[in-house]
Order: sequence, then structure tokens, then C-alpha cells
Amino acid sequence: MSGLTEPLLRAILDSAPQGVVIFSTDDAVRARYLNAVFTSMTGMTLADDPSGSSCGLAGSAQDRESIERIGQAVRRREPSRLVLRSYGAEAVASWCELSLQPLTESGSDSQYVVGFLRDLAGRVPRQDQSGTEPPAWIREDRLTGLASRDFFDEVLRREWAASQRESRPIGLILIDPDYFAGYNEIFASTGADACLRRVARLVQAAYRRGSDLACRWDGCVLAVMLAGAGAEPSTSYVNSVLARIFEQRIHHPRSPLRYVTASAGIAVLVPQRAQEPTVLISAAESALRRAKSAGRNRAEVAGKADFRAG
Repeated sequence: MSGLTEPLLRAILDSAPQGVVIFSTDDAVRARYLNAVFTSMTGMTLADDPSGSSCGLAGSAQDRESIERIGQAVRRREPSRLVLRSYGAEAVASWCELSLQPLTESGSDSQYVVGFLRDLAGRVPRQDQSGTEPPAWIREDRLTGLASRDFFDEVLRREWAASQRESRPIGLILIDPDYFAGYNEIFASTGADACLRRVARLVQAAYRRGSDLACRWDGCVLAVMLAGAGAEPSTSYVNSVLARIFEQRIHHPRSPLRYVTASAGIAVLVPQRAQEPTVLISAAESALRRAKSAGRNRAEVAGKADFRAG
């Protein structure tokens, strides 16, 4: 790659068919570069006063929520995808997907996050392009029929902010089928997918309040967000869901109990102003690991130490 000078690299980025944005994350998150396609698609520019923006981007009042979401995602420094409502340079509404990837400069400690933006308009029916919510194919996980992770993350952020304003609890439950890798080895992806769909239907049927939202979290792990529910009722309800999964008597040759079971991690918190949803997520993940190590087919509730670790 020798001979690639900075002007040449900038010219390459400027001519890219997708939107490109680069953030530095050494001290504060700050957008350092964005190409013309990014500006054309979003209407955003580099902020004249970076201290007045969560991530060094400037836009209209309509862009405020998207800019805040981008800043939160960049600060996590994790590979992620965001589905954004953008208004473009001509204030025309559309849906875009921003893929973020953390980078560390070779030979230095400088850290960056690069984002690649693509227009989803070609995949969204015309009647859905002006809606205030993402269209169904973005909101739904095709395998399970539950919410997609992208849509779940977006709703979780909104409910988190509302819980902060109203000082009410918000809960996250992670449900993971036990010994599922062994199940997949025996029955292959077709059998494993069918099993996961059955478990997902049970979870979906159990959480039907308007404020509840279930999603496919990652691989075979499912998640449920509970707004306004305390730890005790959440735990009682999860235990009944785990019992229903076992009662299905789905044969599992690699499980000591001979049938498919699941473990769950529960985290409930009244979020403080300075906290972000990652605190809740880390606590739920810690509780799930504890349920697995304690023998599986059980639920564990996150304690104070789990939230401190997050």
C-alpha cells in the first residue's frame, strides 16, 4: 500500500459511491471527515463548534435524534449498524443504514471509528418511505418473527430516555437455549432454526403488553425489554416461560435433561441521567452467564456488582 498519499486517500473517499464519515475517539468523539455523498444523503455537515454536538456533526432540528444516536454508537467503539431516518440536503425524508467499524492507527494510539452509509430507499416500498417508523422488513427478524436487533436497540434507547425522565424501572431479559451448539450439530441448521422458532413463539406469546418488546438478540439468544416492571414480577414471569419451554418436550440428545431448556439473565434498573443502556445490557449478560454456570435451565437476576461492572 506504499505510495498512497493523504491527498490520494482523500480523493478515493470523496469519490466513494457510499457515504463515508470518520470519527476520532481519543478524547471526545468528533467527526473529522465526511464525504459529499454522506452530506447529500443526510444533510449533515461537520460542526463549526464540535463542543455543541454529541459527535461533531451538525444538522437540522429533524436530525438531532439521529446525531445523538450516532454519537452514542461511536462512543461504544464496537462494530454496529444503525437504521436512521435522514432528510438529505433537500430535506427529503428517507431511510439509511450506517455501518460503524472501530479502527486503531498502526504505529500509534490514535483511535477512530469509520462509518459507511447506504440508502435503503431501493429496498423500501414507496408507501413506507414517508413513515415515522422503519418498514416491517427492517423491524422484523425473518427467522423468528420477533423484532430485529436494530429495531430493538432503537426502541430500547427511546424507552431508556423515557425511564430516565420519569424515574421508572426498565428491564432487559436475555433468554438463551441450553446446549444449543450440540443441538445444531445433530439436527443441522434446519432443525435448529425450527427449534428456535418454537422457542421464539413461546416468548412472543408470553410478553404481550404494549410496552413489552421481544427480539432476536444474537444468534440463538432472544431478548425482552420490559418497561415499568420490577425485578420480582419479571423473575416470576421468566421462570414460567422457562418452564413452558421445557414442557414442550423438544427432544435434545445432548442435554442432560433430554429436552430443550433455556437459561435467562434478568436486569432491572431505574436509570440515572448519566447512565447509558450498555449498563443494563452488561448486567443482563452477566446474570445470564451466572445462570449458565449454575447449571442452566434457570434464571438469575443481576445484582449491584453486575451493574457496577457495566
